[in-house]
Amino acid sequence: MEGFLNIHVRRARPSDIDRIAAFVTRAYSRTRAITREDVLAHFGEAGLTIAETNNELIGLIGWRAENLVARVTDLLISPAHLRHSATHALLETLEKSANELQCEVVILLMPCDDSDRVEEFWRSYGYEPEQIADLPPVWRAAVAEPKSAEEKPVYIKKLREQRVFHPM
Repeated sequence: MEGFLNIHVRRARPSDIDRIAAFVTRAYSRTRAITREDVLAHFGEAGLTIAETNNELIGLIGWRAENLVARVTDLLISPAHLRHSATHALLETLEKSANELQCEVVILLMPCDDSDRVEEFWRSYGYEPEQIADLPPVWRAAVAEPKSAEEKPVYIKKLREQRVFHPM
């Protein structure tokens, strides 16, 4: 039971690198530990936002914004029983930041299976499954993922109704 948790969400700092490496290693029960260098390399690809409760790291989300599109590349919550409250807190912070950057949409690019349970989970946060081929060209370009023969949907959430067609 998640109960009433005081979850603090903030942008990850360089001083968090060792904690993030230990968190990812522990959450995935990997045989190979995630190193400081692995996390540093990831900082170059995506900004990381972390969720904590009682000074314990319980979640992280990796994302970047470009061309009015926020792309989420990582979401990790552990322990699993905190998945809903931590996901809610992380997405709320991400969407607020994406709105401040005037993004039109948030696109989830994490690997997801096609189960109804996964779709229901993302829909509960306002994200809808879409085929990459059906996205507007600018959004499709932002995905920048190689197309597979059996293309899986990505989950998107529009942050505003009116798209931007001319530079601001």
